[in-house]
Amino acid sequence: MDRYQLFEYQNLPFQRTLIFVLEDNVKKCIEKSGSENYILLEHMREEFDTPVWKGMISNDDDFLVKLLLSDEFKAEDEPFGHIDPIAVLLLGIMLCGGSVGEKVQVY
Repeated sequence: MDRYQLFEYQNLPFQRTLIFVLEDNVKKCIEKSGSENYILLEHMREEFDTPVWKGMISNDDDFLVKLLLSDEFKAEDEPFGHIDPIAVLLLGIMLCGGSVGEKVQVY
């Protein structure tokens, strides 16, 4: 692994998540939010319940939390803290496990 791959592997849980699992969890978060336009961190904390995810989104100071709450992941025309589910899925398509065909189905 080069240093960038090592950083992603050590700091993001996507590489240890199958794309269909990510998609399913994002859909559950969308249902809980009541809007297809955004998901909330509190719902992600409930649905993304594997140890690796819990360890990376449980604390507001965690790198992944800061990433998800950044302007790049903010849902358009929504207040701070409303995360764009498409942005999460697109990052997952790049980083999660799964075949190209599986990732195309999610897209």
